[in-house]
Amino acid sequence: MRISPLTSEEADRVLGHVAPEERYSQAWLQLNERLYAGHEAVWQGAYLLPAGFLLRPLRLLPGFHPVSRRLYRWVADRRSSSCRIGGGGG
Repeated sequence: MRISPLTSEEADRVLGHVAPEERYSQAWLQLNERLYAGHEAVWQGAYLLPAGFLLRPLRLLPGFHPVSRRLYRWVADRRSSSCRIGGGGG
């Protein structure tokens, strides 16, 4: 796994089709030519960790996806302004 700044040439190549307000409002993960955003990017990244496969059954719980989306947005909305590009929201 490699982290690239959202302002890098690599990010431009991968996210060039994404509108700037969406691009900077959430985390992104490209995995096997598939692009994940927001809470899905975080979960897909977590699955790559040692023993991350143990987290997969959580997806089967009723309400997992809406709760995961809300929790992700809650954290993203409260992150430090130093983690934001241009001080934008989200």
